[in-house]
Amino acid sequence: MIKNKKILITGATGFLGYHLCKSLIEKGIKFTAVDIKPMHKSILKSTKVTYYKKSIMNDKFLKEIIKKHDLIFHFAGIAEPDRYLSNPLEVININLKPSLQIIKHCEDTNKILFYTSTSEIYGKNPKIPFKEDDDRLLGSTSTSRWCYSTAKSMVEHYLHATSMFK
Repeated sequence: MIKNKKILITGATGFLGYHLCKSLIEKGIKFTAVDIKPMHKSILKSTKVTYYKKSIMNDKFLKEIIKKHDLIFHFAGIAEPDRYLSNPLEVININLKPSLQIIKHCEDTNKILFYTSTSEIYGKNPKIPFKEDDDRLLGSTSTSRWCYSTAKSMVEHYLHATSMFK
């Protein structure tokens, strides 16, 4: 049962992270939240949350905190279209590198990882609604617009290639 598990949420101030935090608090479940942005006051006032204002780019921190938890909900990343265009390297680095480290640390310590991807990975595929096995149809790699979807799909490929998805 989830109540007996130690839960870690990365990207806890984002859309998914915030709503998961809220739901866990409503259910009376303790958890740890990590994000570089300040946590919403309604979440912080709960005695159920331990919050770290830290970057997931800090691998030493990631390794140590993952060891202390059973369930890892990895939601951290950059999902801002303006930044895809203005700083694609940052988007790739933050969405890809820590995710690969989180997967490795979860594998090494036998933790359960929940990872969320994005419908953005389907790119320009006109078939809507998308299905998990639909084709990805992206533009040129010289178009910064596709850096986010590519980084997220690389993490999916990595998960499929490791024991985390089997």
